Amino acid sequence: RTMRARDSWLVASDVSQLTALRQQIGELEGQTTSELAPIRKVGAPSVRPESVAVDPLGLTGRLVVGLGLALLLGVGMALTLHRFDARLFSRKDAESAFRLPVLAEVPKVTWRKRRNDQIFVRTSPASPASEAYRVLRSALARARSDQQMANREDHDRGGPGMVVLVSSVSAEVGKTTTVANLALASVEAGYRVLVVSGDLRDPAIHNYFSVDPAGLLGLADAARAVRSHGADHVRLSQFIVPTDAPGVDILVHGVKVRNPGE
Repeated sequence: RTMRARDSWLVASDVSQLTALRQQIGELEGQTTSELAPIRKVGAPSVRPESVAVDPLGLTGRLVVGLGLALLLGVGMALTLHRFDARLFSRKDAESAFRLPVLAEVPKVTWRKRRNDQIFVRTSPASPASEAYRVLRSALARARSDQQMANREDHDRGGPGMVVLVSSVSAEVGKTTTVANLALASVEAGYRVLVVSGDLRDPAIHNYFSVDPAGLLGLADAARAVRSHGADHVRLSQFIVPTDAPGVDILVHGVKVRNPGE
């Protein structure tokens, strides 16, 4: 009963409002045009059609401009970083930094091939890497000849053997690969080569020549013998072993050293 009474009141209220609205409409329709309040123009429109700004680029144009600016910013940052990068990227950079001529450039060899202990001069004699190592061998021989010509005494007696030290400032850059390939390239030119395993921290040169260093005397043992007995009382031949490459002998790293720097 309460809900029905409430609904009846809502309907009655709506009907009364509708009746009042119809009376107001009737009063307005009864008035003449002259009695109606005139419509006045309060002011000029705030925005004129001709003053509306039109985007001359559109969405596509804005995207193109944005991409262009981003490209210019990226190129600028790359040039800035390259300008302050102290690393050496080319032969010219190396010669300028060290003020010395570059003897040879070896093409980049993948890490996988280097880990397989391949000697390119033996397995791929016609490859660009093999030719680069031959160029390095010839450049070293020419440099040695120039030194002998400067010292007439060494030139007359043939001079001592040439010693080449291969090193770098970081690991995994190809020192061992260079030594192995340079050794075989030198043998091709008629030299006899003694490979010295000077890496006492992580030796690997013996793997290139199929030599098992277990139980062999090596560089560390020779150094201890010289230190204990003197160089005149140590025969180097007892530390040298042949390899599977004719003309190449090797002096392995020897006993493990706790502190190679010392």
